[in-house]
Formats: sequence, structure tokens, C-alpha cells
Amino acid sequence: RSAIAFERAGLLVEVAAGDGQRVGAGAIIARLDTALLDTHRAELIAQRDAARAVLAEMESGPRRETIAAASAVVRERIANHAFWSRELSRFSQLAEAGQATRKEHDDAISQERMARAQLDAARAALEELENGTRAEQIAAQRARVAQLVAAIARVDVDIAKSVIRAPFAGRVARRLVDEGTVVSAGQGVIELIEDGALEARIGVPADVLATVALGKTYPVRVGAGEHPGELTAILPELDAATRTVTLVVTLDAEHSADVVPQRVARLSLNERLNQPGFWLPLAGLVKGERGLWSVYALEHADGEYGLARRDVEVLYTDGARAYVRGLLSDGEQVVAAGAHRVVAGQRVTIAD
Repeated sequence: RSAIAFERAGLLVEVAAGDGQRVGAGAIIARLDTALLDTHRAELIAQRDAARAVLAEMESGPRRETIAAASAVVRERIANHAFWSRELSRFSQLAEAGQATRKEHDDAISQERMARAQLDAARAALEELENGTRAEQIAAQRARVAQLVAAIARVDVDIAKSVIRAPFAGRVARRLVDEGTVVSAGQGVIELIEDGALEARIGVPADVLATVALGKTYPVRVGAGEHPGELTAILPELDAATRTVTLVVTLDAEHSADVVPQRVARLSLNERLNQPGFWLPLAGLVKGERGLWSVYALEHADGEYGLARRDVEVLYTDGARAYVRGLLSDGEQVVAAGAHRVVAGQRVTIAD
């Protein structure tokens, strides 16, 4: 018997099994709303695809057209720097000859420096494109893709946990909640009873364990019926309340289909006792006093035979005979039948 529950909280939108209904192992019996999870999963998939595209671009490196454009920029910057280098040389000569102002010379210096800085920047950009993306950046992007993949897997787990499947074939004992209820994690939704071989748990005294064996079949009485059961387990400790050892007996499924769970079961065990006594036919017993029984034994006195009443205690019966102990001795003869028709002291003769 199990109280089936969700591992996550949510809005219950479907309960697919009703009271008393049989369900197979793995059958869907309840479902939570997953609209938010489905939307979040779609967002994560889009982010993952975008991250994979960026990673692919990093691993492939820049396109040839991009490198060619960067090379053209470098050539343009080289020409520009050469031009301003010549201009700076010319203005320097004119300034020495007094034919150019100081401002014109300073402007030429600034233009040459700017052209040189632009050339250095263009060469660095071209070198970066030719070398490709750094390994650290590629590793970081791969980690980003893996993170998104793991996030999607986690959402998939939550979606899977939004469906309850029967852990075993059984019958629904009762529905604990209905559709529209917001259930919490661990809150029971359906109570399911296993639809298979039933187990009886029976306490026995510890000294009885020597008479039982795992795997053997014993008769188990439930109500008015008796069913064969296999002893499948012996629990290793005494029950604190009853001071007994619990035996687990699995009833034969074919012969116990009509047994209702939670009923009281009784186990029948044969116990052999070493006890001195006598076997007597039941027809030789008469009811005595204080719960005892009596037999009539033959006595010989003065050449005649008489009957003496002897009290005995019945220890065991098998339907036709009784095993007794009491005031009898080995070899004594007793009335074997019709004891209710004689009395103590009555004179009798022995008939061959």
C-alpha cells in the first residue's frame, strides 16, 4: 500500500484513475500543469542555440572576406602614414627655412602621429583576425553552452516529475485530491494497493523459529478460508510490543484472489512435543470433573475383574485418538469403546 505523491508542487490538472480502478505498472495516474515549465524550456533552447552559433563562429575563425577587408584597411593606413611622414619632413624643412609657421609644423606632427596610431590599430586588428579567437574565450563559450544544456535537462526532469506513473500494478484504494487542487511536494494524491501476491506478517514466539524454514509452505487461515503461503522472510528482531518475531508469509496469488487486505491472518504450525503418555481411542474416554477426562481400567481381585475409573488429561487429539497422561500404567487394559455404558466397580469378564 503506497500513498503516491508528486516530488514537486503544482496545479493538479488530471487524475486518471478512480476509486477501486485497476492500473498497470507504469500507467499515468495523475498530471500537474507544465505551462510555465514548457515556456521556460523554449527560452533555454533558444539561448542554447544562440550560444552554439557563437561558439561555432569562434571555432571556425573569421571569414576570408573579413581578413581581406582588414588587410585593405592596413594598406590604406600605410599609405596615409607615408603621406603624412613626407608632409612632416617637408614642413620641417620649410620651418627651418622660415617659410612655414610653427602651427603648420605642429599640425603636420599631429597628423603623422595620428596616421601612425591608426596604422598600428589596423595591423593589430588584422593580426587578431589572422590568429583567430583565443582558446580561453572558446572554453568560456563552451562552458556557457554546457550550462544551458544542463538547465534544459533540469527543466526536463521537472516536466517528467509532473507526471505520476503507477510504480506497480494495483488497485486504487482511494483518491486523496481532485483536479484543480494546488498540491505540495510529497502530498498524497492516490492511495494504491499492490495487485499481486499478498503478504501476511505474523508474530510467533522466538522458540518457534527452530521449527520453521524459509521457502517452505505453511497453511494460513484468513477468515473461514485456508490458503497456502510461502515463508519468504524472518525479521531479525523481536517486536517491542508483542515480544514476538515477525514472519513474512507470501500467499499464493492464485489461491488467495478473494482475500481482502488488512484482515487478520493466522498461521498454523505443527509443534512436536516430547511428553510421556498413552494413545487411547476417543470412544474410551468419558467426561470427568474440572475439565479432566476419565477412562475405565481393568482390575483383578479375588479371581474376578472389575472396573476402576482413572482421571487423565488430554494432551492432543488427531480426530480418532487422544494422547493422554494421568493415573495409568504401562500394560493396563482399558475399556476401548462404549465407556459411557459402564460404571466404576462394575464386574466384567474379558471376551476374547
